[in-house]
Amino acid sequence: MPSNDLQRLQTSVELVLAHARKLGATQAEASAGKASGLSVTARMHDVETLEYHRDQSLGVTVYFGYRKGSASTSDISDAAIEETVSKACSLAQFGAEDPYSGLADPEFLATDILDLSLCHPWGLEAPKAIELALACEAAALNQDKRLSNSEGATVNTQAGAHFYGNSHGFMAGYLDSEHSMSCAVLAIDGSDMQRDFEYTLARDPGELASAESVGKEAGQRALKRLGSVKPDTCSTPVIFPARLARGLLGTLIAAIKGSSLYRRATF
Repeated sequence: MPSNDLQRLQTSVELVLAHARKLGATQAEASAGKASGLSVTARMHDVETLEYHRDQSLGVTVYFGYRKGSASTSDISDAAIEETVSKACSLAQFGAEDPYSGLADPEFLATDILDLSLCHPWGLEAPKAIELALACEAAALNQDKRLSNSEGATVNTQAGAHFYGNSHGFMAGYLDSEHSMSCAVLAIDGSDMQRDFEYTLARDPGELASAESVGKEAGQRALKRLGSVKPDTCSTPVIFPARLARGLLGTLIAAIKGSSLYRRATF
C-alpha cells in the first residue's frame, strides 16, 4: 500500500470538512480507508477459495449544535463525497439533541503522532499462498490417522491506509498490514468427534509461525480433545488458554466503554 494513498485519503477528508463547514455544520469529522489483500483456503488437499480484494470507504459525522448525523460511502470521488456530506447534514436535522454529543475538546487531541511501524507488506503471490495453505493442512492431517477431516487452512495478507480528520484541526493517518495463517481440523475416534484450530497473526510476515507448525498444533489440539467429558454442574477453578486473552479483554473493554455506560447498556 503506497504512502501516496495517504495523501489521497487526506484530500478526501479535507473535502468532507470543507463541505460540512459550507453547509453550516458546527463540527465535523471524517475517516477514510483503503485496503487490498489476498486470501487462499485449502481443504482436503485442494484449493477451495482464492480471493483478491480491494476496498475503500469514507465515513462522515456532522454536528449541528447537539444534533448529529452520519453517512458513509465506498465511492470517494469528489461528487460522491459532497453528496455523502449533504446526506449526513440532512439526517442531523432529525436527530434528538444530546448535550454530550460532539468532538473532544481540542486540548485533548493528540499532537505527537508516533510511528508504530505497523506496515510490513508481504509480496505474496497466489501460487505461493496456495503452497502454504496446502502445506499447513497437510501437516495437520498427516500426523495421525484419527485426523481424517478438515475445515481447511487459510492464508491471508492485507495492507491498508487510514486517515482521520476533524474540524478542530486534527489530521493524521497511517499505513498498516496484517498477515495470518490458520488451520482447523477434526479428530475422529469412533463416535467421538472433536474440532480445534491454531493460527498465527502478525504485522510483519517474518514474524509468522511456519505453515507446518500451525498445522501440527491444530492437529494436536484436536487430538487432545478426544475423550473429554462434560462435567456436572459445580463450582471449580477455570484455566483459560492464552489465546483467549484477547476475547476476555475485549468483553471487559466493551463493558466499560463510555458509550455503553452512557446508554446504560453494560453489565
